[in-house]
Amino acid sequence: MLAARFGRSHLVSTLNAGPRRDDSDEEVRADLSDLGDALPPGTLSLQLRDRDFASAEPAILTHIRQAEGLPPALPAVLFPRSFDGVDELLSEAFAAGYQPFEGPRPIGLSFAGLRDVDMIDDRLRFGAGTSWGALLTAAAKRGEAVPEGTLADLFGTPVEAAEAGLFDAADVERVAGLAACATATLPPLGVGVTDRCWATRSTDEAKALFERTVRRYRPLFTEVIPPLDAEALAVAGFWRGSRRFARGGAVLRIVFEGSRAQRLAAITAASWSIGRAGGVFQHRGRLPDRDVLSALAVGAGAARVVVDRLPPSQPEGAVVGAALTAIRGRMTERHVIWYPRDLTDSLGQAMRLLRRPPVPAPMDSWDALRIALKKAMP
Repeated sequence: MLAARFGRSHLVSTLNAGPRRDDSDEEVRADLSDLGDALPPGTLSLQLRDRDFASAEPAILTHIRQAEGLPPALPAVLFPRSFDGVDELLSEAFAAGYQPFEGPRPIGLSFAGLRDVDMIDDRLRFGAGTSWGALLTAAAKRGEAVPEGTLADLFGTPVEAAEAGLFDAADVERVAGLAACATATLPPLGVGVTDRCWATRSTDEAKALFERTVRRYRPLFTEVIPPLDAEALAVAGFWRGSRRFARGGAVLRIVFEGSRAQRLAAITAASWSIGRAGGVFQHRGRLPDRDVLSALAVGAGAARVVVDRLPPSQPEGAVVGAALTAIRGRMTERHVIWYPRDLTDSLGQAMRLLRRPPVPAPMDSWDALRIALKKAMP
């Protein structure tokens, strides 16, 4: 399907035939081992999977690294196990010359181990590692609901959703630029969501319906799924009746929040309006995490990147689509670019599209010392 959309007869997934590389030299590994000895057990990881997970880079770059056998972006990752333990880990890392995600000796930082759910002044505080299921369980014990959990395909954790503004009132605590935990007031158990999708004939039609729906009904969440994203989801089996999709047609998704009566009234009015404008209601299963689309693209010899602004030029054969979202009426537009990868420079090609700095050469502790001395010289 992708080869045809790119005007190709076929695609090659990768030129890599060997095991994945790890460019950390012995001195760096020994230095990190010493750091690990100074930290509580289990709070420092050198495992490739953990370094991928906590790289803080777009998922597409991690997928390309894995497919091409390239090392992770970072040599190790810190995993605090409690809110109180964060400062200790960072202090030890700084003392050893490591800094989260930047500097001559970057190190990863992940709050996936912060899974506790606590009550703070009649509000719930939950860590970045709290799952939707854990938050639902904790909320139910208090007679509260978490209707935002239906959007787990877009927000992997409640803290990610809080960062995006999905919760009505939430405060997010950050450390080193990362969300460590969030505190939110949740609605009563009677509040739920209704999640619906409509196929449209074109992106322009979907955009018009999107803007009209957000203005008139102000749903909890509204999005336009670009045509190639929708087509890939259909091929993967997440849509029923996908033959009714028009080539180049986008999908409008609306999530209403409220009591059963409120949602029924809103969805009835919106459905009538969208149907009159040409939208076709689509039955679907639960949608996957959108990063799954990026993984599928890489596995097929392509890539899928999401950018705020389109670059001056796109790779040959690229297909660009508009991805619009609105959370509680706040609208944003991004661009999704699918393209056949240049297998001689897959990572660099993606990083240029994402406007990220080039990958630096591996650096040992002597390099770091030379840089520090050079900066200190008058």
